[in-house]
Amino acid sequence: MEYKWYRLYIHSVGGGIECEGPREYKSKEAAMDDARQMAIDDYESFEGYHGIVDIGEVMECPEDFGLDSDADEEACWEAYYEEREGCMDYWVVEANGPDDIDEDYQ
Repeated sequence: MEYKWYRLYIHSVGGGIECEGPREYKSKEAAMDDARQMAIDDYESFEGYHGIVDIGEVMECPEDFGLDSDADEEACWEAYYEEREGCMDYWVVEANGPDDIDEDYQ
C-alpha cells in the first residue's frame, strides 16, 4: 500500500487558520479523520468562551437550540453535536513529502 503526505488545516473557532503536517497517511479519508479530530479539539478548547456553545448551555436552555424545554439528555447531546459540526471547518491538501510545509501557516 502506498502512503501519501497530507497537510491538515482547520479554520479555528478562535480565529485564523491552523496547519499541521505534512503527515503520512494511507488514504485521504484517514487524513480527513485526523483533520476532523483536530477541529473537534480546537472547538472544545474554546467551549464556553466567545459564544462557543458547550453542552451545559444546551442542557440549561434546550429551547435555544430548537428543542422542547423538557428535552432529554440524548436530544441535548444531539443538538450540541449539530452545533459543533456546524462550526467546524477542516480540509487536507496533498503534500510532496515531509519537507513540503505551507510557509503561510507555520
